[in-house]
Amino acid sequence: MKRDWMQTGRKPSGLCGAALYIAALSHGYDYTKADIAAVVHVCEATLFKRLIEFESTDSGSLTIEDFLAKAYEETVPKCSAKYGEVLCEHKDKGAEHFSHGLCEECYDNVTHIYYVRNALVFMLHSLLI
Repeated sequence: MKRDWMQTGRKPSGLCGAALYIAALSHGYDYTKADIAAVVHVCEATLFKRLIEFESTDSGSLTIEDFLAKAYEETVPKCSAKYGEVLCEHKDKGAEHFSHGLCEECYDNVTHIYYVRNALVFMLHSLLI
């Protein structure tokens, strides 16, 4: 949605609702627009507008397989780092390599964000059940 400038001038809850609805349908869940609107606290009309806007974007015409492939291409960094090389913000400060190109502090931050994200996904899923 960001790639297509859909987020400009929009409240996050409407975009989140559209993304949740699209994700639910594409993964076989049978939630109604009313179910999603209740979870993200927007009216169905707002959700419907965001879905129409998404449909008119280049991404809106992709199949789920094409969409996931394109998303994967854009999120996987092209990196020619050497094993043990520090790539995080601390690379110029002499930080030692810990894991995955990160110093220990940055690695801890990334894993914390990952666990928080998983907890949020679990909470959203439990709200929709």
